[in-house]
Amino acid sequence: MVLIIMQPLYKTFKMKKMIIYLLFILVKTNFLIGQVMPQGYLVGPSGYIGTQLWMTKNLDVTTFNDGTEITQVTNTANWSASLTSPAWIYNNLDANNNAVYGKLYNWAVVNNVKNVCPINYHVPTFNDWLVLQNYLGGTPVSYIVAGGGKLKQTGTAAWTTPNTGATNSTRFNAVGNGYIGSGSSFSNSLNNIALFWSTTLTGSKVYFAQLNYNDNNLSVSPGLNTGGFAIRCIHD
Repeated sequence: MVLIIMQPLYKTFKMKKMIIYLLFILVKTNFLIGQVMPQGYLVGPSGYIGTQLWMTKNLDVTTFNDGTEITQVTNTANWSASLTSPAWIYNNLDANNNAVYGKLYNWAVVNNVKNVCPINYHVPTFNDWLVLQNYLGGTPVSYIVAGGGKLKQTGTAAWTTPNTGATNSTRFNAVGNGYIGSGSSFSNSLNNIALFWSTTLTGSKVYFAQLNYNDNNLSVSPGLNTGGFAIRCIHD
């Protein structure tokens, strides 16, 4: 009688143990193919800019947040060929720029059913940027408001002198990440300009945000979606 009772219990234990092991492998596998987010990229609760919670650095990932790979472009001649599929590129094709400036992404990354930002974050909309503009300097006039210096990292390590108006009082920590233009040229933009994507189209153009080394403005205006810009994620 004892053997009859104990045998099923033993088999049940072995089965549960196997199920737990399989679940562990499944979770581990999903974790390994998930998105890797560098440390220090998210502002804590004390880092709100008005009502908004922004990342403190430009996005620096090679996958969407479900683990799907985003193609790296290693030759500017191939940039136009990448416009229909998600792609990223280092500014000036130099990996040494990555740690400070992050990556430049194409429109196919931004305009995608998959989310490139971490869970609970998203690529900002035109309205998200307008809210930030209003916090900095009131209602925009011709897409521009003063106060952009509140977003810019101080000094000239990541901005060309004079880095006008830079205080970084919001801890947004913007750097002159530059861009790759529609003509597949970086246009010596590193340290001179910061361009950021939005997800909002107006006709055939998309709104993007811009900071410059030589003024104290934040502009949010429409332009061609064939370039490569930085992404700064915002909390949902």
